[in-house]
Amino acid sequence: MPFNVLLLPLLGGYVFITYWNYTRFSARRYAGERLLINAALAGVVFLVLSYLTVSFISFKWPGVDQWWRTWVPFEHSGASLGALLLGATASRVLNLFSKRDKEVRRTISAWNDYLEELLLDAQENTRQVSVTLKNGKVYVGFVVRSFDPAYDRKYIILLPAMSGFRDQVTHKITFNTDYTRVYQDLIAEDLGRLVRGVWDFQLVISVAEIISANLFDWDVYQRFNPPADTAVDTAV
Repeated sequence: MPFNVLLLPLLGGYVFITYWNYTRFSARRYAGERLLINAALAGVVFLVLSYLTVSFISFKWPGVDQWWRTWVPFEHSGASLGALLLGATASRVLNLFSKRDKEVRRTISAWNDYLEELLLDAQENTRQVSVTLKNGKVYVGFVVRSFDPAYDRKYIILLPAMSGFRDQVTHKITFNTDYTRVYQDLIAEDLGRLVRGVWDFQLVISVAEIISANLFDWDVYQRFNPPADTAVDTAV
């Protein structure tokens, strides 16, 4: 079999592992060699299946085989093209049984990406997260963008509710900005803000700048920090 005929099965394997929910999220994080090996293994499977199918068609309907050889005079071209088509369609069929949300969580757990797990939990349960940055700034807010673990995350996007800073010595948080009150005032002036709010106030934070992150519950925070000790104003 000419080696150039193997390019189509390799391409079929690549399409398969990058579109099947079970493998797509991990495949796009692989280094070049590992991605090539996984695509090649899938391509070999599809090539074998395609070769058996083409052989059966040639035996059962020789006229079809003759017609194909007339128009595509390349040895094993039918099996090669069939492997590509199998790879392109199999992922769509298998995705009916492999749900995206389930595979997103499985992939994040498999890669031990604890920040991703935390942010995904916060988004799914509409909970606030608190992130502390290298400069001591602290933001509390809601995760507003959906997740695709197929790509390494370099930024997170929050709709901030509060912000403040950590004391350099005690590391105690002092909140000095309450965004929620500002949101309420703006919405009272213009109801259109209720729809545009996420886009107008979303905050993009570099993952490289994050020191720590955790789920945030205001009631729990107040138990550890009585309101008398907390200074919050409405200035942005």
